[in-house]
Amino acid sequence: RHLWEPDEARYAYVAREMRETGEWAVMHRHGELYPDKPPVMFWLINVSSLLTGGTINSISTRLPSLLGAILSLWVTVSLLSRWRDEKTGWRAGLILATTYLFWKLGGMGQIDSLLCGLEMMAFYFLVTDSPRTVWRPALAYAFMGVAVITKGPVGLAVPLGAYAVAMAASGRKAELKRFHWLWGLLITAAFPAAWLSWAWLSGGPPEYFQNVVFGQTSKRVLEGTGHGGPFWYYLVHFPLEFMPWTLILPAALTALWRRKEDTVTRRFLLGWMLFVIVFFSIPTDKRQLYILFAYPPAAMLVALAWDDIRRLSPAWTRSTAGAVIGIMLVLGMAGIVLS
Repeated sequence: RHLWEPDEARYAYVAREMRETGEWAVMHRHGELYPDKPPVMFWLINVSSLLTGGTINSISTRLPSLLGAILSLWVTVSLLSRWRDEKTGWRAGLILATTYLFWKLGGMGQIDSLLCGLEMMAFYFLVTDSPRTVWRPALAYAFMGVAVITKGPVGLAVPLGAYAVAMAASGRKAELKRFHWLWGLLITAAFPAAWLSWAWLSGGPPEYFQNVVFGQTSKRVLEGTGHGGPFWYYLVHFPLEFMPWTLILPAALTALWRRKEDTVTRRFLLGWMLFVIVFFSIPTDKRQLYILFAYPPAAMLVALAWDDIRRLSPAWTRSTAGAVIGIMLVLGMAGIVLS
């Protein structure tokens, strides 16, 4: 399909203008400064155009999102394969890939799928740093640095906050007493510092830096950008966007609650998921795609409990199966009508 307004077309325009003007550090849109987003998405669109004959089109604009989706799926499969077994890991990957919002954003020319992939890679290297090393946390903070120049400070705050809450929720607070909290932040800061220094040397005007550093963050947190919503916004939208697996999630949580062997993993995943939802519930600005980073742990919870769901009471299995069959019938009828 063609590029959709507003985001896909706008990002394609900015990437094309970046190439035409040769200004790779200071973005423009139709000749005017564009400080709304950092540059990584636009750099990757230009790199992707090498696969489309040098043309920035509907494919090259969406390939960075596909890259982010693949990274997220790889981390999901790898983590749960470590924590349970390979079969469960691949099941989690399949569940995540068929979740509505994840599937949709993986094929959209928007930033959030790419951001989620970078955050997942950072999360992976933090979580798997056992036995303790230096290079794994260093890689984690490097991925967070790239995430920051992909979509701003959330690229640091979200994976680091989710990691801290998940570790505390799973009873591993001692693991948080690490020196990488000090030097790791310097690695992350080096990425935006390098980009902004390049932009300054390229002749970027002062108002560009003021808007990049202060304007966008404060506007999104305090004023909003036209995507406002109440505090409970995600309590409504998360179940809708996690379909069809929302129908199985209650049974999965019930089964996991009764299974003592996975208590640590369950608490870790719940802490991770709930942190993301609560974190993005606080600002004025809200969109469904902001909490994409909460979908991998939700998919892992369903996969982790899959074999135990059938051991629940007949009432649980009947109600869950009935809900799944019912929604599939509704979707099937809707497809017939729309076709």
